[in-house]
Amino acid sequence: MKLRFSLSFAAGLLFMCAQSVVGQEHTIWQLGNSDGSSSEFALSPNGYKKFLEHDFGYEDNAFIIGQSSLTRDLPYVLPGPANEWGGTGGTSGLRTHFLNLYYVLNNSIKNGQCTLQVKLANSDPKNEPTLQIVINGKPYNFEVERGAGNGEPLENPLKSGNSTINIPLPADLIKKGGNQITMTVIKGGWVEFDSFKLLGPQQVKLIANHSVIVKNVQQAEFEILNAGKPVQNMLVDLLKLKDDEQLKVVLDGKKIYEKTREKGAAKLEIPMPYVAKDIWSKYEIYCNGQLIQSSTIKRGPKRLGGVSDYVNTMMGAAHSRWMIAPGPWMPFGMVKISPDNQNIGWQAGYEPSIESIGTFSHIHEWTMAGLGTFPTAGQLKTRVGDQYSTNSGYRSAIDKTSEKAPLGYYAVHLLDHDIDVKLTAGTRSSFQQYTYHKSDTGRIMIDLKVNGEYDYKIKDFSLKKVSDYKVVGYSNQLSENVWSTDAKQDYVVYFVMEFDKPIINYGTWHNDRLTERADLVADSAQFAGMYVEFDVHKDKAVQLRTGISYVSLANAEENLKTELSEPFGWSIDRVVEINIKFGMNF
Repeated sequence: MKLRFSLSFAAGLLFMCAQSVVGQEHTIWQLGNSDGSSSEFALSPNGYKKFLEHDFGYEDNAFIIGQSSLTRDLPYVLPGPANEWGGTGGTSGLRTHFLNLYYVLNNSIKNGQCTLQVKLANSDPKNEPTLQIVINGKPYNFEVERGAGNGEPLENPLKSGNSTINIPLPADLIKKGGNQITMTVIKGGWVEFDSFKLLGPQQVKLIANHSVIVKNVQQAEFEILNAGKPVQNMLVDLLKLKDDEQLKVVLDGKKIYEKTREKGAAKLEIPMPYVAKDIWSKYEIYCNGQLIQSSTIKRGPKRLGGVSDYVNTMMGAAHSRWMIAPGPWMPFGMVKISPDNQNIGWQAGYEPSIESIGTFSHIHEWTMAGLGTFPTAGQLKTRVGDQYSTNSGYRSAIDKTSEKAPLGYYAVHLLDHDIDVKLTAGTRSSFQQYTYHKSDTGRIMIDLKVNGEYDYKIKDFSLKKVSDYKVVGYSNQLSENVWSTDAKQDYVVYFVMEFDKPIINYGTWHNDRLTERADLVADSAQFAGMYVEFDVHKDKAVQLRTGISYVSLANAEENLKTELSEPFGWSIDRVVEINIKFGMNF
C-alpha cells in the first residue's frame, strides 16, 4: 500500500517522508505496537460494525494519551463516508467521524523537530481513503491507496500491506502543555491502525498524571459591555477530566478567576483588567492549587461586540440538509446564498469535510434551488464538477483554515486560482466580493443549474447583458416527484446582477455549446449559464450585487435597488455591519 500526500492549507507544502525517521531516536509517546496488527485497539479484530454502538467518532470524544485505555477507548478502525456501517446510507446521507488524541508535554520544542508517525495496518480496498490529520489546528491530507482484502476491516493474519505516514512538525507547532491530534477520513473508506508514535528531542517528556488539559489561551476578538463599561475577556479552552476540582487563573500576579468545575470540555470567558494599548501579560493556571500552565498572552483594545458574535453558523452544517448551510441568511430571507460543495442528490449542499466549493447559490429552500455564481480564472469550464475532483469543473479547492462563517458574512480563500471570497445578503438580494490575486483577468460564472438536493429541469430561460455593468435573466424551473410520485415544484427565478467594474468579455453556454459575446434565450436546457470577465490587472477586486424575484424582472430590480444599491452603494462592509447589528438567521 502506497501513499500520496497533499496539504489542505495554502501556506506551502511541507516535505512528507514515507520512510524511516532519521536522527530522532527518542519516543515521546507510542500507542500500539509497530507490528502490522491492530489487536491492541478497541473492537479488534472484527467488531467494526459496533463502531456506532460504542459511540466512537463523535467530535467531543477524547482519548487521553497516557491515561485512556487502548482496548476500550481507541477503535482499531476509522470509517470513511463511503462505509454504510459508519452511518452513511441512502437515507442517512454522508457521514464522517473524528478520532481526537490529547496529550500533555513537559517542555516546548526548542531544538530540532518532532515527527508524528502513523502506521496503518490496512485500508479499504474498494474505496480509496483520504485521511486528514490535524495537529494543533494545522491540517495534513494523505491519499491512501486501496488496501488488501474483501472490503471488510478484518485484521489481516499475514500482517502485510502496512503503510507509514511520517509528518515532520515545525518547532512552533508542538507546545509545552496540552496538544491535540484529530484524525478523520474525509473521502473514501476506512483505515485500520497499526500504531501511533511521537518522536522528538530527549528533553521532551509526556506528562501522564493530570486532570486538566489546557488547549488554548487567547484574548477574545471583541469587547462586550457590562454595566455600560467595556470588558476584555480571556478565553481559556480546556478539557477537564474529573469532577469537582478547583480551577484558578492568575494574570500578572492577580487572581482573575477561581471556581470548581464539572468534568468535560469548556471554553472559559474570564474578564481581565481593561488596557487601552497592546501589552503582553503573564498568566498562570492552577488546578487544586497546583500550577498546570504558565505562559504569556497579548492583550489590547478590540472592537465592540455583542450577542451576535457568539453565533457559530457552522454548527449543524455537517451531515445536514440543503436548507442548513453556513451562509449569511436574513430572518425569513428569500435569498440564502451559501457555498455548495456536494453533487446533486439527497442531503446535497454544504458538507464541511469536502474541501472544495462548486458554486455560491442563492436559493436553499426545501425542493427549491437556483442561480449559482462563482469566481474563476484561467481555463474556461462550464460545469461545476464532481465534489471530490476539482479538475472536473470550475470548482476550486479551498483553504479550510481561511474559512469564516460568523453572523453576517461568509469568507474563504479559493486555492486553485488564488481568489479571496466574501459574501453577504439582504432579504431578496446578495452582495459578493471576489479578489483575484494572481490573474489579470477575473471571470465570474453565472450558472442556472446548481447541484441542489432535488434535481430540476430548466423549461425556458433568458440571459442578457444589458450594459457593461449589468446582466439580467430568468430561469423557469421544474422539479418532479419531490416528495411523492405526483408532487411537482415549478417556479421562475428572475434576477438582476450589477458589477462595480465594466465587463470586458462575456459569453454563454447552452448544454455543450459555448458562444462568445452573445446573449442566450432558449425553451429548454440541461445546462445553461453565462460568464463575464473583468480587467483586474491593477485593481484586483470585483464586486457584484444581485436582486432576485419569483414574480418579475421588475421586482428583482426593485429588490436590488431598495435593499442594496441605494442604501449601501458598493460598500460590502456597511452591509455586513448592518446585518450583524440587527441580527441575522443561520
